[in-house]
Amino acid sequence: QELPEEIQDCVLFGNNFEVKVRWKNRFGRELSYRTGFEGVLPYVERKWTETESEYRFPAPDLKPWQLSVMVEAIGATPDGTRRIIPIYEGGSVVGPLIRGKLLGNAADWQLTRHDGVTVADATYALQTDDGAVIQIRNRGLRHGPPEVIARLAAGDVVDPAEYYFRTIPEFIAPTGKYDWLNRSVFVCAGARYAASIKLWVWRVV
Repeated sequence: QELPEEIQDCVLFGNNFEVKVRWKNRFGRELSYRTGFEGVLPYVERKWTETESEYRFPAPDLKPWQLSVMVEAIGATPDGTRRIIPIYEGGSVVGPLIRGKLLGNAADWQLTRHDGVTVADATYALQTDDGAVIQIRNRGLRHGPPEVIARLAAGDVVDPAEYYFRTIPEFIAPTGKYDWLNRSVFVCAGARYAASIKLWVWRVV
């Protein structure tokens, strides 16, 4: 059974609460201490940055998801069917190097081509917890078997492994703490749900 989203986020990214850790030593004595829960991805990121191995893989930096409802359809055009997907305020951005939320008044200008491939072209912004505003332009492709795409269109929950959803996000950040976004290439995998999407973003190192 799938865990609720808030529990998934807690396990993956940690929380601000203390947890009590208990164990028995080799003499059978029970010991315990309290600590904050770091989260699986921050732990992996920390270990990844500490290693000296030449076989390091890029760790995820961002995990935004954007709420998308009330689709505006432009309709059939010579190159396919075009739709405007609004992006509303409130989607979360969570990662080991950045935290914040998506700002509203943005959109994904989608094109579904005659070959069935959906081309995403979204421009939006995020605001970090410390007040920085960062622009994102995210372009990519989504496609899959017709029966899978039909289930997505119907609002069914579909395993992202059943279809292709990949994008290349570009960031424009103010000079300073987040300048690394301007100096890096990113790749992204996505999952579509009935009224939202989730994006997992990796920095290529």
